[in-house]
Amino acid sequence: MREKTVSLLVIFFLYITTLNFVWTIPLNNSDDAVVEMPLVTNNLKAPLVADLDVSALNKQLKHYIDTAISKTFISKVKDIVEYSQDELKTTMVTAYKESLQESKAVYEEDLAHLVGGFKSRVESLFSDLAENVTDLIDNLEERSSNVTQTITEKHRPINFPRDCSDIKESNTRSGVYTISIDTVGGKQVYCDMDVDGGGWIVIQRRSNWKVKFERTWKEYENGFGDVAGEHWLGNKYIHLLTNSGKFELRVNMETKGGSEIYAVYKSFKLGDSASQYQITIDNYSGTAENYLENRSSGKFSTRDRDNDGESSNLADEYGPWWYKSGSSTWLLDDQRENFWGKYIGRKTSMIIRRVS
Repeated sequence: MREKTVSLLVIFFLYITTLNFVWTIPLNNSDDAVVEMPLVTNNLKAPLVADLDVSALNKQLKHYIDTAISKTFISKVKDIVEYSQDELKTTMVTAYKESLQESKAVYEEDLAHLVGGFKSRVESLFSDLAENVTDLIDNLEERSSNVTQTITEKHRPINFPRDCSDIKESNTRSGVYTISIDTVGGKQVYCDMDVDGGGWIVIQRRSNWKVKFERTWKEYENGFGDVAGEHWLGNKYIHLLTNSGKFELRVNMETKGGSEIYAVYKSFKLGDSASQYQITIDNYSGTAENYLENRSSGKFSTRDRDNDGESSNLADEYGPWWYKSGSSTWLLDDQRENFWGKYIGRKTSMIIRRVS
């Protein structure tokens, strides 16, 4: 049987050789991938012995198997890896999206709870604040009522004398005393008990010129200086006093020659701030002549409040005073000495006394 098989193979290869045919096995698309069947021939190109080169065939078959399988395997592995990566990405994205949705739901729930709690707290705070404000207003109103009552009781005229005329009944010595002024209460003034029977309240005094008298409207309204020395009592206090009864005014001056002159007005009243502290005087007597009533019975003026009716502010030139159609008197100027008509002097005083 073996001999028969070998004979068949020999005959087959001799036939192929006779046809001068090369048997090739295409392995792939490469030109090098060919398995040639080597034959042994003689010079006449007649096959003598045909022998199969099995080792070369095995080598080429091995190369084919390694190359083909390797490429196929690598390609498949790459496909598998790419597919696995895509699937992993899809899985991770899906999981992350689900996680975000869960987190969002938890966050919205926590936020709603927080907002609800904050809103409730704010409403509670506002409610408490409203109650506290109401209580505070009630307390303030109660305290205000008590304070008003206390002030009223404290500042009753009965607690202090009305003026220096009342003080004179029990004390005839000149000096600083406290009197009661309506809506103000106790106010310190200087009482002159020596001039013309005493009982005078000093509203202006200039002696050594150490106190500046060119001041603002507000300062003249509230007063300035030392009541025991040079000072201005204050227009609002003079107004309250002269409107609480009938008062007289006396102006005293010591001239440069050393003479004592005076002007008395049996009727004197000062208006309120709305009237620009309008002065009203009447019934003159004295030795200084009636210069104040004739030329200065007007509204009060200062450098920052011009009420004289002139084109220029006379207070800038002659100091604060009651001006009307010019001036024949001024006693509050720091640049010039006190002037009263034809008289000049450095020492002056203005005093008022209750008549009835």
